[in-house]
Amino acid sequence: MLQLVQSQLNAIGVDAQLNGLPLNQLAPDQEAGRYDLLWFGLTRADPDVLSTVFSTTTKNRAHLPAGNPLDTLLAKQSETIDAAERTALVEQAQRQIVQQAYAIPVYEQTQSVAFTGRVLGVALDGSAQPAFFDAWLAN
Repeated sequence: MLQLVQSQLNAIGVDAQLNGLPLNQLAPDQEAGRYDLLWFGLTRADPDVLSTVFSTTTKNRAHLPAGNPLDTLLAKQSETIDAAERTALVEQAQRQIVQQAYAIPVYEQTQSVAFTGRVLGVALDGSAQPAFFDAWLAN
């Protein structure tokens, strides 16, 4: 996937270089902001996951300046209990993230899971990953 993105960027004149790092170097480089573009995927059931990456009051992996307008949207959506109002705030935050190029959505991860009718008790967790803790086979 990264080589495809690199090829597409190169085709429009952006000299994109891939720099794979060992895991023990990746986290310190992320924390210090030693990157121009960071590839990551994130899946959670709740949209407040955006705060994990973009809020300056949490980890601030995107290294955004404190007090930016996105902080206000992220804080408001996390405090709002009205579903329609919260959805509107999240949509505004998502639009700002993309318009300001804080993140560039590349693809939406999908997952297909199929089981025979004999498999029972499998559930999906909050990230839509199969949870097998209570799984069993019927006779």
